[in-house]
Amino acid sequence: MHHLDHLAPLCSLLDIPLITDVKQIYITCKKYYPMVDIRLQEGVDFSLEYLARNFDTIITSSRFYAKELSLLLQIHGKDMRFIFCPHGNSDKGILNPEMDPFQDQESAFIYGNQMRKRIENLTCKPKNLFEIGNYRLHFYQKHKTFYDKIIREEITCFFKEKRKIVLYAPTWQDMESSSSYFTVIDSLLRQVDDTFNLIVKPHPLLKEKYPSEIMKLTEKYRDHESVLILEDFPLIYPLLNIVDVYLGDFSSIGYDFLYFQRPMLFCNPNKRTDKGCFLHRCGITLKEDLSDFSHHIKGYEDTFQEKKKWIYNETFSEFFEKNN
Repeated sequence: MHHLDHLAPLCSLLDIPLITDVKQIYITCKKYYPMVDIRLQEGVDFSLEYLARNFDTIITSSRFYAKELSLLLQIHGKDMRFIFCPHGNSDKGILNPEMDPFQDQESAFIYGNQMRKRIENLTCKPKNLFEIGNYRLHFYQKHKTFYDKIIREEITCFFKEKRKIVLYAPTWQDMESSSSYFTVIDSLLRQVDDTFNLIVKPHPLLKEKYPSEIMKLTEKYRDHESVLILEDFPLIYPLLNIVDVYLGDFSSIGYDFLYFQRPMLFCNPNKRTDKGCFLHRCGITLKEDLSDFSHHIKGYEDTFQEKKKWIYNETFSEFFEKNN
């Protein structure tokens, strides 16, 4: 599910089909990306023979898809071409290159210079790189009227009072212990008052790996007038468009938020050094217990504008600006 907001816009812009064998992904895509040619291939209909017979190239956001399927497809007489599509840009894996999803890929899409430089340090780097810039932002801007209506109907109408909106978007708990969720969620929710509305968007893998914890939180705050816990909501840029303050850790959503040039706060659960916190240079890193959160939410002088602009331009090339 967490690949949907990356693959669906790409499929729409390239005018190619998006194929899934998961019914819930199909339903979600139909709702949030109706302009995409989504196809549900279940059971025996979704086979290696089907792929070999119908396609020459597969674009995937799964790190191991090409490695696992290429030899099997050759049994069916198909030398399939795989192109890896990154599902976001983050600082995860910088300290451990073996975690890097670009490792061992045949070909890959990249957003811009930052990904290109990162790939140069890999031992088994992709042979072919295709720079595509910020295609998801372009997709949102192309369909802005449609998506802003969804945000009004599903997000902003939930809050009874019009207040500053804070988005907390923690990443999942990977091998580097990147997620701040279990460290700060209780402290964060205790600080919600009548000065701001809080949206919590847990990474889909948090829900998958810790379903009971996420479910308890969702049920507890289901009727809270100032707290919204998002469930199965894939849209990123339409959501970020209404956010006043971003709170995150090592989620790729932080890089997406750079475009909006608004205040950014960070948690650093495993106390990484600056080498592993490239994005964190664009805002304030909070204390571990979040005791300074309220102070910064009420307002701080955002002196990070130039850094945000520079890092955004390093992250995303001007592909669409140059080709429109």
